[in-house]
Amino acid sequence: MVNQTKRCLLNDKIVLKKGSKINYVIAKKLFDEGLKNVLLSSDFFIGKYVKNDLRDEAKNEIFLNSASAINEENFAKILEFN
Repeated sequence: MVNQTKRCLLNDKIVLKKGSKINYVIAKKLFDEGLKNVLLSSDFFIGKYVKNDLRDEAKNEIFLNSASAINEENFAKILEFN
């Protein structure tokens, strides 16, 4: 379910609205029609949990352990390394 997105754009056209439910068939159709990216606000990720350890490859150290909740501070680190 796409809860926090205000909209998903395909050629400057809104194709999904906030709260729209999406499944594999809908996602495949949108992809086939050219949708490659979905914009989500940072609020969508705050309070969610990471599945795997996130590592700073340059320092070879883990900066966020698996099963850790994402907060604003470590979300900024995630963006920094992406």
